[in-house]
Amino acid sequence: MKSLLNRFVTTAASARTLKEHWFRAVTLSNYMPALLFNALFLFALCLLHAVTANASLSADTASSDTVPAEQFFESRIRPILVNHCYDCHSADQASANLRLDTRDGWVRGGERGPAIVAGDPSASLLISAINRSDAELMMPPNDAGGRLSEQQIQDLTTWIRQGAYDPRNGEKIVTNIEIASANHWAFQPLYSTTISSDVHPIDFLIDQKRQQRGFVSNQQADMHTLIRRATFDLLGLPPTPEQLAITRVEFPSLVQSLLASPRYGERWGRHWLDVARYSDAKDGVLMYGDARV
Repeated sequence: MKSLLNRFVTTAASARTLKEHWFRAVTLSNYMPALLFNALFLFALCLLHAVTANASLSADTASSDTVPAEQFFESRIRPILVNHCYDCHSADQASANLRLDTRDGWVRGGERGPAIVAGDPSASLLISAINRSDAELMMPPNDAGGRLSEQQIQDLTTWIRQGAYDPRNGEKIVTNIEIASANHWAFQPLYSTTISSDVHPIDFLIDQKRQQRGFVSNQQADMHTLIRRATFDLLGLPPTPEQLAITRVEFPSLVQSLLASPRYGERWGRHWLDVARYSDAKDGVLMYGDARV
């Protein structure tokens, strides 16, 4: 705010001075050709614009000098590096062996040496590249956004002149996805569990989680109940007397015979076709152009 006020005062004072000279010029206009008078007036306007622009640039530079180094880097420098440099000069792809994603990267430099000389922008290859003063070293390239804005170039120059403060020490930046994945079950390491021999592994693991969460399991079903569940679920029919007479050892064989029965396909085919919406019949209609269903 202070720099804007100073700029306004400077501009206003310049305008008053120009106005005074204007009135003097009007007096002299009777003795001066009109073309010369207009040329002098336009020259005065251009001079005022140049002075104002220079004052604006000086104010921006002065404000950059007063911003703390860390704040200046995070608000102005890091976004430039991330958006315009990381694609070609980071851990994923270090073009010309130059990395700009860490401080050690630009200190070590690439094939042409250090990219930045802290405190000396004129000796820094980075400034030469973004100013495009070297035809063989123009960054960012045109296919990656092209030349930086004048403000961005000025910010990088100021940053290097002030010592190139850079807190990036090469530590990996942990993203929100990585934080969430640390507790997600799918990303947990595998481990071995000792399972009792008298229980099915799936039942054992499920019961283990139930106990951890305070859930109470039902009592184990007797054979009569298990056989009725199997036949009703797979065939939709009650068990026969022969099926009810089997033992626990024979139960797995009963399940296999139920799965191999045509009645199993008839029962569950209805549900599958509801999901598929009878696509086989629709294919026939589309292929042959008739109404066969």
